[in-house]
Amino acid sequence: MLLGHILPTNRGGGFGLGFRGGDGMAEANETIRARGKRAPRRSTAHGDDASSSASCMDSNDALRQLVEAGSDWVWETDAELRFSWLSQNYQAATGIDPANVLGRFRFDFLNQVLNGDRSGAAHLEDLQAHRPFRDFVYELKGGSADCRWVLTSGFPKFDDEGRFAGYRGIGRNVTALAGAFKGPGQEPSADGEPDQHLADLERTMDAMHMGVVLLDARLDTLIVNKAYRDLSRIPDGAVGVGAPFSLLMELNRRSGIYGDIDERQWQRYLATRLEEIRAGSVAPREFVHANGRTMMFSVTALSGGKRLLTYYEVTEIKQRDAEIKSANAKIAETFASLRTMVDQMPIGVLVLDADMRTEIINRAFYDFWQIDARRAEIGCSFRDLMDASRDIDPFGADDASWQRHIAEREAEIRAGIAAARQFPRNDGRTLISSMAPLAGGKRLISYVDVTDMKNREAELADALEKARLAEAVINAVKDPIFVKDDHLRFVFVNEAFAARSFENVGAWILGRNMFGPIRGEWPDDSWKGWWGDNPPYHVPVFVLTHHKREPIMMEGGTTFHFVTDGIHSALEQAKAAAGGKDVRVGGGVATIRQCLQEKLIDEMHLAIAPVLLGSGENLFAGLDMLKLGYICSEQVATPLATHVTIKRA
Repeated sequence: MLLGHILPTNRGGGFGLGFRGGDGMAEANETIRARGKRAPRRSTAHGDDASSSASCMDSNDALRQLVEAGSDWVWETDAELRFSWLSQNYQAATGIDPANVLGRFRFDFLNQVLNGDRSGAAHLEDLQAHRPFRDFVYELKGGSADCRWVLTSGFPKFDDEGRFAGYRGIGRNVTALAGAFKGPGQEPSADGEPDQHLADLERTMDAMHMGVVLLDARLDTLIVNKAYRDLSRIPDGAVGVGAPFSLLMELNRRSGIYGDIDERQWQRYLATRLEEIRAGSVAPREFVHANGRTMMFSVTALSGGKRLLTYYEVTEIKQRDAEIKSANAKIAETFASLRTMVDQMPIGVLVLDADMRTEIINRAFYDFWQIDARRAEIGCSFRDLMDASRDIDPFGADDASWQRHIAEREAEIRAGIAAARQFPRNDGRTLISSMAPLAGGKRLISYVDVTDMKNREAELADALEKARLAEAVINAVKDPIFVKDDHLRFVFVNEAFAARSFENVGAWILGRNMFGPIRGEWPDDSWKGWWGDNPPYHVPVFVLTHHKREPIMMEGGTTFHFVTDGIHSALEQAKAAAGGKDVRVGGGVATIRQCLQEKLIDEMHLAIAPVLLGSGENLFAGLDMLKLGYICSEQVATPLATHVTIKRA
């Protein structure tokens, strides 16, 4: 290997490497296939055992060991080629503090380019073209004495949309090897070649998106790239090679970048800037233009007193940062308001993360379980909370039962299957807990103190039991009993009162449908009603029908007479049989409607119960009860029905 004299490009080579964040070798290889060319595959030393070797390389541990064996440190850059990550062994290998490298450009190799080293120019072209590179050697500035020459290889990173995201690679200290060879770039190239290299370097930097100014030891310009001219609004050709850097600053002043500044202030500011550039490297810092645009400015000291100045605009980044900061402030404010609201809720609220550690605990939760908030702060485990409330938990008396209870509770919460249930406490109070799964494996658990409600339920159950007992006692009384409110409306009647409609009844009138389901001619005398051998009437009953049938005498004094000549005939026969007592029309609907239409009913008792029948006959359809001379004279509500009395006025 000739250090520092690699071929002008490494386009034929490929370097695959995966590390950080779970990246694997496959990802790196795919990147190189997509963006560069893969080197020809070499045969393995084990012949057909290549698949076994490949499987070994799939192991992250094996890959990490391979990287560590082949390098002294690992690095990453962002899309602007600023170092964004260095492995922990970087400082030990180079003697340079990573804080002096992260966020900065490392163009130590530019001195090689200026001295005619073709490999440095080729490497710069590879960086600008986002190509993989391999085994590039350059002289490291500012490192330890035993780390002067380093070798680096890297490959480009691309995001999911194919945009360049930076480089990722490895570095090695090859100073010991370099001692056996002539240092790169120590002899001048052929006549005229240094100027050509400088021109190539200038064209390469013109293609870069960051502003670059290269100054010689007198702080005169060697290169002013296009990005810098655009950022500073300097026309092409306004500044040539050899112009002092103070001229660039003067042009910037005229374009208004520095704002309104008088001559004395300007001279003082100009002298300060030139002095710090001469002094050496300047860490990246922000510079705000008068028009509000923000630039990041840095100085890198090169050999021979040269200085590399870099500028890149971060206005949009700053704006996004401000927007993010504002959004975070609003989120924090909203969260604080939400936290205050949750703390004021009478419901205990607990939010656990996927690891069963607390994210939210409101005031009511602490109060319900009598937990000192200092003993169980946000971030503690669910087990810590349970241990803090053990004294009032019924399972807390026995260690074995307690540990089993905690394990079961944790298991059901992790599984997301904890249904709402009651949790009694040793102090006699009762809580109801419910759980809702949240995104990311989180769990929301709520607790409600239902002690007072359960006490009221017990009191209500006791009152209802007493009411049922009182009702049973009153219903056992043979005499009718009723209760009226302040407006003289019935609020309670006993069974004797409800049964008064059967008193003083000397005869009944029923329709054919009320007597039985048979239609048309009577097939035989087998049907004797719905009520068995002893119907509840115990007096003569006159059944309306179109088909003759002989009277049927039943047990208990009931005799069914079948009337074929209409409702008026039935009523006259019933009155005669009643012997001065009332005649009761027992239905059905058609029979009652006939009686109402003919104004034959003096008083009607309706028992209305909330029973859903689905279909049937409408009792009052088409009847104008007021015109027929009827009024509602009484209504009584009982536990099973509402009793309404309708009379003829």
